[in-house]
Amino acid sequence: MFVSDEQWAVLRPGLEVPKTSRFGRPRADARAVFEAILFMLHTGIQWQDLPKTFPPKSTGHDYLSLWS
Repeated sequence: MFVSDEQWAVLRPGLEVPKTSRFGRPRADARAVFEAILFMLHTGIQWQDLPKTFPPKSTGHDYLSLWS
């Protein structure tokens, strides 16, 4: 885990997303996506090489674009 619970409590309000997408599907866990982005940046791997424990690469890329 890259972000402690205390750090996430500070970051969370700025990274809030709606509970569902515009198509009614539930959103991915924002913390898991954030940690996937940190993992990618820390290791230098590409999106498609993220371990399966993280959300799909398209989800990570979409959230990174949203949060940028």
